[in-house]
Amino acid sequence: SDFEQIARIEVQRLATRNQGPLEIACWSLPKGTGRSPTAIGVAASGELVRDMADVCHDAGADCETIDASACALVRAALVMIGPREGQLWGVLDLGERQTRLAVCLGDTPVLVRSLGDGGRGWTRRLAEELKISEDAAEVHKCDVGIEPSTRGVRRTGAADPQLIAHPDGAARKELGAILFSALRGSLGRLVTEIERSYSYVLSCHPAAKPLDLLMTGGGASMRGLVGFLGESLGIGVRSMSEGGSADECRLSFGQRAGGAMGSTASSSAAAGGSASYDRFSTAIGLALEGCPR
Repeated sequence: SDFEQIARIEVQRLATRNQGPLEIACWSLPKGTGRSPTAIGVAASGELVRDMADVCHDAGADCETIDASACALVRAALVMIGPREGQLWGVLDLGERQTRLAVCLGDTPVLVRSLGDGGRGWTRRLAEELKISEDAAEVHKCDVGIEPSTRGVRRTGAADPQLIAHPDGAARKELGAILFSALRGSLGRLVTEIERSYSYVLSCHPAAKPLDLLMTGGGASMRGLVGFLGESLGIGVRSMSEGGSADECRLSFGQRAGGAMGSTASSSAAAGGSASYDRFSTAIGLALEGCPR
């Protein structure tokens, strides 16, 4: 209780921008070397929490608990990949408004950071670089993705309208290279911050074995991104929906097919389609709160 009270006081002190009452909680971190952090604290506006509780109540449900999104993401990942005791790994959440990283030791998030823009910012940057509408940029970001290339491609100026309108075959590859070039700065900063985060956690827990990075969120399905991050970081990178082996995956579900219910424990099928699991992994993790591991 003393530990929790100290953590609450420290979080309250740091939350200088919020003048209203806060909902505050914390969790302990595995013991590290030297002056490594001993806890992570989280806070939410009390007014916002009450508003969300009212929304639940109006929908006929009662809000029983509040959880941090990082914990929910990790919980959703662990049912897909199985226990990770003593191993260092991470979850990269590529959302619409921001990109978030949770680096974990075993089943505990030990570093949680915002790494900048999310999918909306990337779409805006593509629209500016290619001189096209944001709607068109969003379509190409999703359908074409990026094509990392060592060959030089133009970085600014309007793209060939014919290339934009009919991106198939070689034209699709060329357009992917142009999209990659337009996002090169953002992608480079993302790689740098992920490397810094892993390095910092390893400095606190040098005995940990760094494993992979799981990607989730709407941006996780962007073509070419998994391969680019994996090659740049030198570790395994994959979408969370790909999960682990069928033995590792502990998620099962019922699926309607011609009126009949079926179930599966395979990681690919249990995802219910890569887009669905990646987009709703935070919600799935929240729903699993309190369930036995």
